[in-house]
Amino acid sequence: MARQKIPEKVWEMVRRDWANGVPVKTLADVYGMSEQTVWNRKTKEQWDLPITQVKASIQEAKEAAEGRVIAVIEETEQSMRGVLERHKGISHRIAGLLDQTVTRIEEMANDPEVAPQKVLQALKVAGDVASNLQKNERRSWGMDEKQGASSLEDFLDKQEGKLSVINGGK
Repeated sequence: MARQKIPEKVWEMVRRDWANGVPVKTLADVYGMSEQTVWNRKTKEQWDLPITQVKASIQEAKEAAEGRVIAVIEETEQSMRGVLERHKGISHRIAGLLDQTVTRIEEMANDPEVAPQKVLQALKVAGDVASNLQKNERRSWGMDEKQGASSLEDFLDKQEGKLSVINGGK
């Protein structure tokens, strides 16, 4: 198999990368050539630089990379804060609506003309909404999910007890 001539443009990129501190093995891997080919060209063209220049190039590259990483982290944190604030706002709105709904359910439970099954259905839906809301809030706000029951959970437990008595223990 005949050897392919490597274009000068490629050698310019190899030399630039080497001057920026990229190891010969990495250059060979990246540009699809043997390490010996890179070493031969380096020796032939006397690519050797003072070590201080190589170290300065490496330090410059590290600082540039760190700056890019920091910028991405800051942007990500800001985006996450925005999402969290939006989620908190939605949770507050849902909690307000749930409070209104629970008040209406209490009124229904005290109304003798409202069928107990209807109250029970409303309690079930409100309980599901409350449970999901609490799970989401705890997750969003970093709270421990194993905290004690809320007053809403206590209220729902009491209402289920009342309905059980109304329905004859069923």
